[in-house]
Amino acid sequence: IYHNFRLQNTSETWSLIKKIITPILHVEVAIFNCAHDRYISTDEI
Repeated sequence: IYHNFRLQNTSETWSLIKKIITPILHVEVAIFNCAHDRYISTDEI
């Protein structure tokens, strides 16, 4: 029973971590894409 509880607790913790990390990753990707586009546009000038 304890092992099963630990496994369930780990999956719940992981889903919580993913909920927290996913928006952060999306923000970082958006910032990276914005900076990348800006770099390309300044490079063309």
